[in-house]
Amino acid sequence: MTTVGVLDKCVAILDLVRVKPLTATEVSAHTRMSMSTAHRLLQSLEHHNMVARGEAGAYGLGSFFVLNSDDAAREALRQLRDATEESVQLWVRRGPWRVCLLNVDAENELRISKSVGSKILLTDGGSAADALRSNNAGTRVFSSVQARTAGVGSSSVALQLNKSWSMAVCVSYPLARAPVSPQQEFKQVLTETVARLKFALDDSEQLTKFERIISDSLAQS
Repeated sequence: MTTVGVLDKCVAILDLVRVKPLTATEVSAHTRMSMSTAHRLLQSLEHHNMVARGEAGAYGLGSFFVLNSDDAAREALRQLRDATEESVQLWVRRGPWRVCLLNVDAENELRISKSVGSKILLTDGGSAADALRSNNAGTRVFSSVQARTAGVGSSSVALQLNKSWSMAVCVSYPLARAPVSPQQEFKQVLTETVARLKFALDDSEQLTKFERIISDSLAQS
């Protein structure tokens, strides 16, 4: 047990429903929580997709835990896109290049992101290139203005899985929609996305798929 009581109660619920689905009444009985507390926490866990209620009213683990690494990585970028309302990308460094591994376009009319498999020399600049060259994985937001494209800015945070995987999460936006302080505006959502991606991708099979994207990209002239 920790000093965070509500977290301990949520973990206790998750430990139960991962074994077999349980109703709110059964969760209350097993945990000795009041019915109102069990119901309230189950509703909150359901809101965050940590539990899901079946037709019989029993709760089991939700999609937060059962998504495969590909879906989880894309979902993390979708959440970042929704939070910023801008296009987002996941880049990886390979030698003098950075390669786009995942991309989720903004839903507005102006789409300015690169497609999966695109490669750009690190020396061409941009916030993702700055993040990939840094030693500040997940702790510093890098921003650039018109580094590669007129009228476009971006903000990025580095993600380091291991020595072979230096990555960067990037938000791209037209300067007409740029916040006054991109570092402050995007820091929380970018760092949260980095944490989600690290959890989803660390030692996952998705890295093998990424290697194929990188290999195909670098093979192109």
